[in-house]
Parts: sequence; C-alpha cells; structure tokens
Amino acid sequence: MSCWWKNNCSRGGSGGSRAVVIARVMSVVQGSSPSVAPITPGLLQNLPQTPSSEDAGVAGGSSTTWCVSAPNACGMTNAGTIASGGCNATTPANIQCPVPSITFYASPAHVRAGQSTTLHWSAINAIVCNLSGGLSEAGLPLTGSRKTAPITQTTIFSMTCLNGTDGSQKSASVEIKLIPTYKEI
Repeated sequence: MSCWWKNNCSRGGSGGSRAVVIARVMSVVQGSSPSVAPITPGLLQNLPQTPSSEDAGVAGGSSTTWCVSAPNACGMTNAGTIASGGCNATTPANIQCPVPSITFYASPAHVRAGQSTTLHWSAINAIVCNLSGGLSEAGLPLTGSRKTAPITQTTIFSMTCLNGTDGSQKSASVEIKLIPTYKEI
C-alpha cells in the first residue's frame, strides 16, 4: 500500500509503516549519469493532501503506484498514477511559471558617434532571452554580454526573456545616447 500522505499506514494488519519515494531526474549532463532527487508530496503540484478512499487503496487494500509528469519550463510537475501501462500525469502549463526577472544595462550608456557599447544582461525564472533593437539575436543564454556595432544615433535595445512556450515573459530596454560634439566657431 502506498502511504505518501502520512507515516502511520499499515498493510494487511501487519502494523508496519511504508513510505513511497517519488523521484525525478534533476539534470543530465552529456556523458554522465543523471542526478536524481526525491520529491516530497508537498512539492508536487495538484497532489491531494487528504487522500480519498480510492487513493492508495485505503478501503480495498490494493496499492496505487504514483508517478510524476515531465517538468514544464520552470520544473513544475504534476502527480498521477500508473494507468494502462503509463503515467496519467499531465505536464503543467508554462503560464504557471513565475514571471522572469531581468537585469539589462549598457556600459557605457553614452557614447560618441561611431563608438560601440557593450550590452550586459542576467535573467532568472526564464529559459531563453531574445535581443532586439539596434542588434537582434534570439536564443541567448540567461547571462551574457554583446558588443554593439558603432552607434551613430540614439538607439534603444530591448531584451525579452521567456519562461517557455506560452509562458510568462518580461522585457527590459536600455537607451544608448550620443555624447554631443561641439565645434568651436
């Protein structure tokens, strides 16, 4: 019998306690073994906190095998049971992920005509960032920098970071201004 909700379940009157360990693969690096971390029921999405009589066979003495869905873009999972030879848990929608947070700036922020600047960014709660404006680039990592082409006029660059397909997104912009040049007359 699966007793994921408390430690005092017994099987067939034996008085013994059992606990079910649900685990998911946390990361796989090419050429290495996957690392596995246990998931406690409170960390799972949509896992009932109080089981019904059909959960884990409380009334009938049969057992239920729990499974975990594939994670969404931010690692959230749903719990389900093994049914018809497969897991019936569905992956949560990416829209449930937290909104990304972005730090985006240019160094220097003011340049003379014809000079370049370097754009710097860092994002959390995202899986990919896209740069647009005077320099366009998609599929950027969450942390990085890019040198711009020479700036000839005030230019606005925007960084948009996404938390998966149909997930939340956040944008930030930086304006590069030209340092005025004066001509003595």
